[in-house]
Amino acid sequence: MRPSSALAALIGTMLLPSAARAESIIESWLTQDTATGDWGGLRSRAASAGLTIEGNYQTDLLGNPVGGEKQGFAYAGLAEIGLDFDLETIAGLDGTSFFISGWWASGQDLSDRDIGNAIDVSQVFDGRSVRLGQVYLEQDLLGGALNVVAGRISTGDDFATSDLYANYVSSGINENPFALEANIPSFSADSVATWGVRALAKPIEQVHVAVGVYNAEPNLGKNSKNGVDLTFDPQNGVLTFAETSYHWHQADGDTGLPGNATFGGYFDSSDYD
Repeated sequence: MRPSSALAALIGTMLLPSAARAESIIESWLTQDTATGDWGGLRSRAASAGLTIEGNYQTDLLGNPVGGEKQGFAYAGLAEIGLDFDLETIAGLDGTSFFISGWWASGQDLSDRDIGNAIDVSQVFDGRSVRLGQVYLEQDLLGGALNVVAGRISTGDDFATSDLYANYVSSGINENPFALEANIPSFSADSVATWGVRALAKPIEQVHVAVGVYNAEPNLGKNSKNGVDLTFDPQNGVLTFAETSYHWHQADGDTGLPGNATFGGYFDSSDYD
């Protein structure tokens, strides 16, 4: 065998195990429950003790090559870290948990800076600030048929929402209808939270009935507040939401396309333009 052929064979032999290891690592990462793994067992030990740590990061990299007021490119990012304390495990409180989250919003608003359109092209853009997010107690009752949450919560997490819409980039197709946020100043959505209480009942698995009452404070979403303005003044008014929904083909073993139909409404007693 010539030296060049021997060298090529040797390199090939060295690369094959590396390629196989890389493929194995990728497959292992894609099948694990979380992107960052178990942290050497720390994450699972914390969960066994009653603490679940979760986080996510979203980013939009958008450009405006034609049209608008001018051409440009903008980055928008939104990162969240949440701590979920299982108080049944920690303190023996049956069906009770405590949740707290924090957010870091970064980047620039391409719509406001370059395009000049009314509906933001990036639903990820949420200002530029670090803020306290939701802080609430959650209680399951009646074997899970009734769920009650109270504390600092977001209206848009529970009402006029669908997980489907989070797959879109533009705020025109957002997790919540754009018109609600535009027309109701006290309507809150992550990463903004306000004082409130929400009850969700499931008389049967297919039927959900929800009612929520929130402090109508329109200025909580300002970046300067950083989520730590704990103002609670019922005299400013309250925002009340109610919804009922029917879900089909969503139980284990169901066949056919899943779906749901929802009917709801709101009442806001505060004064605003």
